[in-house]
Amino acid sequence: MNKVFDKLKPIFEAIAANKYVSAIRDGFIACMPIIIFSSIFMMIAYVPNAWGFYWPKNVTDTLMIAYN
Repeated sequence: MNKVFDKLKPIFEAIAANKYVSAIRDGFIACMPIIIFSSIFMMIAYVPNAWGFYWPKNVTDTLMIAYN
């Protein structure tokens, strides 16, 4: 397995050094905290109703303010 990694390492290093690929990578890294933070609110706002639990309408509306 190390032989495969040793042969492919220069190719991956060249791709990682590409300024366009690194710009896309940095953009995704910059957006990741926002995506994680907002997904937590989405999971809280839309709790699965399998157990008969429903948030009151005003709580759901408050949690969804950022998405409206």
